[in-house]
Formats: sequence, structure tokens, C-alpha cells
Amino acid sequence: MRRSLSLTMLILAVGLVLLLAACSPKSGSVPSGIPDTGNGTPAVLVSPTPTLQAASAGSKIGFYTFVRQNQLWMALNSENATQVTHFDFSQAPEVFWQSPAWSPDHKHLSYLFNALPAGVGGGGCPEPDYTATSSLYVLDTSTQQLTSITLPQVATDARAEGKPRSDSWQYAFWEDAQHLLAWYNGVTGKTSNDAGLYRYDLQTHSLIKVVSSEQLGATSPINAQQGQSMLLSLRYRQGQLYYETVEQPGQQDSHLAIYRLSVNDVGAPRQQVVELGKETWCAGGQSSALTQPGWDISPDGTKLVVQKIENGTPGQEASSLDIVPVDGSATQKVFSQAPATFLAQNALLRWSPQGNAVVASERHHITGQGPYLVFLDHPQDTQAYAPFVSGGVSWRSDGQAFALQSSEAAEGMAPSDVYLFAPGEKNARLLEKDARVFSWG
Repeated sequence: MRRSLSLTMLILAVGLVLLLAACSPKSGSVPSGIPDTGNGTPAVLVSPTPTLQAASAGSKIGFYTFVRQNQLWMALNSENATQVTHFDFSQAPEVFWQSPAWSPDHKHLSYLFNALPAGVGGGGCPEPDYTATSSLYVLDTSTQQLTSITLPQVATDARAEGKPRSDSWQYAFWEDAQHLLAWYNGVTGKTSNDAGLYRYDLQTHSLIKVVSSEQLGATSPINAQQGQSMLLSLRYRQGQLYYETVEQPGQQDSHLAIYRLSVNDVGAPRQQVVELGKETWCAGGQSSALTQPGWDISPDGTKLVVQKIENGTPGQEASSLDIVPVDGSATQKVFSQAPATFLAQNALLRWSPQGNAVVASERHHITGQGPYLVFLDHPQDTQAYAPFVSGGVSWRSDGQAFALQSSEAAEGMAPSDVYLFAPGEKNARLLEKDARVFSWG
């Protein structure tokens, strides 16, 4: 009798908890498939931290950077890493760092970050991208001289300390050892002619606009305009600017595609490289989980790896990962062994430096699957790794390993570890503790 009564009370207690949870108010919403804390902020699912063998001393070869306690650290030519920034983030502790970019000769390092006050929210559709309003710096790696790039002037005597400033840069790519290409979004909520791609010359410290937002035919989400295509992501390779757009956003049949535009031939029109498919994209409170399908360009600029949408209906999402030659020749399917649940979410894709392999990882910690590796000479074989780690991949320059930060990281709000993954090894190794945004040169 006592056991029966206890069981009844347990069932009632569970039912009460579920009822209270169902009645809890929500002040926001997050895109379909992304865990929600209940207040409109994407949740971070914390998994037990595995015990891993440390990477060997020779694993961190070459040039690399990472962020620790919201400051940038840098290592030159396999030396020990040293801290190179000392910004005061006490008034703006929410710091969103992007992966720094090394110049081809490793003599300069560009980096972007956006520092915001505590308590920034999340949710909505599209989910906010806090990297869209970042500050842009270029560091001379030998002299430690820092340059702050702003419109309309360039400050060559900037300091890597004091309060961080705010700006509206989002992307930066090295065109060659002396020129940096950077995308400027313009001031949030204001229409101007400033948005576009700029070329910064390290010798003359000049800043020249080379591509306008109008030439892309798409606007940044921070200055989205009714009826216009929206810019989702942007890359540079071999003189071409590649970018992903959503056309007719806010519809049930929104189109997603990747275009390219010549950086040097200003009069050349944009060209569609590949159509990614149709889906419900932030329409009437509903959206597919594939709001930003993954893609990347091979190092030689001849091929793309893309996430094509096969079904964009919310709750029924499906996609495939394909190799698409730029010249229009036949496509090739890869990662066919990846689980359907992994392919139902936004993926991050990254080519190896030699162009013979691709890594696919989860953009958000949702399904707890991946990363996965495929070699192009055996596309039917998909290598899975343990433990699960989500986020962007950085390949070592020799192509013999890649790094991923721990999925427990939440933009600096929690300690993070960086794991090292090597082809042929099923288990990762611990590369760097209490670090994030690890980037090899």
C-alpha cells in the first residue's frame, strides 16, 4: 500500500512540474531546432567533460592564435603563445571574437571583435549575429604595432588596451601579403552608401572601396530592407568574392543561393554559382532549421562544398552535402553516412589546406553529432570523431590535424577547451585548456 501511494505521489509531482513548465511565459523565441532557455535565449547544452589524452608537444606547430579570458594570444613559428591584447572589457564583458586571419607571409594578423554590455539577448528569426558590428585591427606580428581601421580614417598608432571601441565591420580576408579586404555593414538602422568591400593597403595605409552592397544585390540583416535579398555569409578566394543569400526572406518558399563577384573587374556582373534550395525562412513565426546552410570554397577556388536543402519544411528538414565544381561540371555527394538528424541542421564546412578533405561540424550544439571527415578520393567513407564538438574548424597548415573548441563554450561565458583531431584517429586530444577561437595560420 505504501509503495502504491509513493508511486501515485511521484506521478502527481511529475505532472505538476510539466504543467508549470508549460505555463511559464516566454519573452522571446529562437529559431526552430535550437535549444531554448525559456526566455528567448539560445541554450547551451552542457555535456560531461571527457577525460582526454593531451596532444603531443609538437602538435601546436606553426603560427596560431586563440582567445583566453577575452584577450588574444599569439604564437609565432612554433614558439610559446604570448598575450597581445589587454583591452578593458569591464563595461562590455560580452565579447564576440571572430577567427583572426594571418597574412600569407605571417607578418601581419587581422582580427575582429564586438564587445557589448552584459545581458544581451537572443532568439528571434533570424537569430542575432553579434559579429556584424565588429571593430577591425591589423597587428604587425614582429613590432607589435597595432592599426585600427575605421571609416573614414586609419589609425596606425592604435593601442591594444583601454576600452574597446565599436564599429560595423564583419569580414576580413587577406588578398595578398600587402592588402586586406574587409566588409563594412554600415551603421545599424541607417541607410548609407558606406556598406561594401574595402581594400586596405599596408604600405600607404589607404582604404578604398572596391565593391558596393548594391553590386551584391543583397543587404546585411542589420540593415535589411523589405523585398530585398539578405546577405547571410561571405568568403573570398582567388580574386572572387563568394556570398550566400536568401531571396524573398520571410516567405514559405524563400530561395537560398551562392553567388560570386569579381573583386578586380568592377563592371562584371554577379554570377550564381549554385542554388541551395527553397525553404520556409522566418515566415509568420515559423522557420526551417536550415536558416544558414553551410558551405566553403576549395583553396584553389575550383570547387565548393555546399549544404543543399532537400526539404525546408519546419520539422521535416533534410539536406545533402555536395561538392560543386565552379565550372558547372557534375556534382559529387559526400558525407552520405552522416545521420539524418545532423543533416537536418545548419552545418559548418571547411576544406583542408591541401583541398583533399572536408570537415563537417554542427553550427550549434543541438544533436550532439560530429565532427565528420571525408577525403575526396574516398567520398563514400565518412569518419566520425569522439567526443562531440560543435563550432568552426581551423586546419593546421600541413593538413595533418584540425582544431575545434569545446561545445561547452558560450562566447566567453564559460571556460572552454580546444580539441585536436587527426585523420585516422577516432578520439580527439586536448590541445589547449581555457581557450577558444583557436586559429592556425
